[in-house]
Amino acid sequence: MPPPSQILPKSLIQLIPSRSTRDTLRNQISGTAKAKNLFETVGSLPNDGVGARVRQSRWLHKGIDNSWWEVTRVSLKNQSRNGKVWGRLYWRGKLVTDTSRTPTGDEKIEGGLRYNWVPMSSTPTPSQTSKSMPSGDA
Repeated sequence: MPPPSQILPKSLIQLIPSRSTRDTLRNQISGTAKAKNLFETVGSLPNDGVGARVRQSRWLHKGIDNSWWEVTRVSLKNQSRNGKVWGRLYWRGKLVTDTSRTPTGDEKIEGGLRYNWVPMSSTPTPSQTSKSMPSGDA
């Protein structure tokens, strides 16, 4: 079969989106986006992600809920494609980072380029909600 440029008029060919545009549209429609490494993820957040919660997307696929890194410091390079990120690890809702090991109470987050990372939604977990609820005496 001949390519579209030999069959269709030039005015119609210009209406066909490029491959990158098609991929972008497909991602927007399906609700998925290009996978991001840790540095791209924090670089896309306000304040370079300091104070944000991020996690590896593979944790979600493995059914590991309520686990995240809380970002404390960021040093980005190469337009947020590379760098260093420090934080505190919460595993299944419990802080597991030994905060007494360093003066800043955080540790370097490893695997920033190796895995895909996503920011956590800002909705509180059920344990946080119950702590912040008033006692009902009003």
